[in-house]
Amino acid sequence: MRAITTAVASGKGGSGKTTFSINLACSLAQAGKKVLIFDADVGTANVHIAFRKKITNTLIDVIQGTAEIQETIQKLTPNIDLISGGSGYTDFINLGIDKIHLTIRAFAALEGIYDHLIIDLPAGISEIVVEIMKASDNNFIIGNNDPSSVADAFALLKVLKSHQEKMNIIFTANKVETLSEAKALHQKINSLTEKYINLSLRFLGGITASKDYDFSWSSGIPCCLEDTTSKASTEFRSISKGLDQPAERSCSGITFAL
Repeated sequence: MRAITTAVASGKGGSGKTTFSINLACSLAQAGKKVLIFDADVGTANVHIAFRKKITNTLIDVIQGTAEIQETIQKLTPNIDLISGGSGYTDFINLGIDKIHLTIRAFAALEGIYDHLIIDLPAGISEIVVEIMKASDNNFIIGNNDPSSVADAFALLKVLKSHQEKMNIIFTANKVETLSEAKALHQKINSLTEKYINLSLRFLGGITASKDYDFSWSSGIPCCLEDTTSKASTEFRSISKGLDQPAERSCSGITFAL
């Protein structure tokens, strides 16, 4: 069975998208899944920093033809590997459709190795964000109650809808006070997308604010690995269970085949 591909995006920076991606991967790994994280923030990738790992070969080497994708894999934990987008690549903004599709196709060389591929996307709206989300099974939009976050999330969703009629999109409120607040925010944004762009958003839960959630950036151990009984770990387990049976794949173009 092929890996389930899950992209994580946000309409703006500072939403906690990377911390969410890391802990989602850790939650799946704790459930016995073999997980690959793809840090697709090409040029400014930082997932490895949360695990205190040094990176050698990166996606940049694959794009430039100096390495095979297998040579870029960095082991993070027994059940989690990483492919980094690298840093210092000045042309990352202008990758173009051909190089983006080349990157997606390169993952076919990893067929049969992983149960899940978690893709941490750059913040905002760009060609790489749109093309990778079109190619993925599940697509998270991470946001919060800030009015600009809501506006930017809606803008991203509008662009995605214009590129592909049907996509499996999950809106998740991050660092809210209560899960009731997360549900209310989902309903608020979902009502906008259903009314104006005819798009329904799935709800798998939310992540409440807690001190242990950002723990990995100071300790090198994500909270879902450090304390599996914490509130954040419980919330991520609930969300990750919803990825075991994704909605029927609706994309008709290029997809991740691994």
